[in-house]
Amino acid sequence: MPDLTPEEIANDERAAWDEAWSGSLYEDAIAFITARSGQAEIAIELGGITPASRVLDVGCGPGILSESLAQMADSVEGIDFLETMIEQAKSRRSGASFQVADAEQLPVAAGDFDVAVCCYSSHHFVRPEKVYGELYRVLKPGGRVVVLHPIQAETATFGAIYQTLEEVLPAETVASFPSLAGPLFEVETPEPYLEMLSLCGFTDIVAEKRTKPCTLKNVEALISITARIGRVDAQSEEMRSALAEATAASSAQYRQDDGSYLFPDNIIVAKGVKP
Repeated sequence: MPDLTPEEIANDERAAWDEAWSGSLYEDAIAFITARSGQAEIAIELGGITPASRVLDVGCGPGILSESLAQMADSVEGIDFLETMIEQAKSRRSGASFQVADAEQLPVAAGDFDVAVCCYSSHHFVRPEKVYGELYRVLKPGGRVVVLHPIQAETATFGAIYQTLEEVLPAETVASFPSLAGPLFEVETPEPYLEMLSLCGFTDIVAEKRTKPCTLKNVEALISITARIGRVDAQSEEMRSALAEATAASSAQYRQDDGSYLFPDNIIVAKGVKP
């Protein structure tokens, strides 16, 4: 079989993402574990984002993080290669601007931004070194790149969710979920980011593991998120009961006295500076 062209690879990627995040799935389910669980505060801290900062949010999805960053920064531009995500961002978000763009070929002038943010996105990039080379180009001298990378084996929220889905759904259904995994997907230590950012020209690089707690208000919220991710909302009453029971069991260790759930998700955070 001949090698795929970059355009064919990009089209395959878009098709897989469109399938994975159809409709409002990200907004209604995934965002509670990602963009609404403390990403903005970490990005502002690491990037030194101020009211004078021009910020690029790479892989912005429906723009939830972009909107949060816009409350601090002078301007925020969110880019995503999925037109459906950008349509959602433009219709639902305020304070930021959005456009469809390939992170490997940004339609942005060199030196346009003070900060570039990749939150829960770089582990999906097929060619991350190309993306970070582009981010180096569009940053001003002294500009910062910020990375938040979820450690797959240490993300308790997704662990509890997928433990539930593996228990209640047929194995072939779980196996059919798109993985959307790039070469950084299984990274569990800071070293690969230290090396990649250095190779792309960044200096003053810092990368470390952190715990980023994710709180859900009750088990019903977690059941709802699990049902949406597993696409079992419309299943039988028996299936919904099994889902609720399995969700409670898989997350029991994270239940707090007030009925909320606190998941100790571990991530890698990294920062580099363009000299």
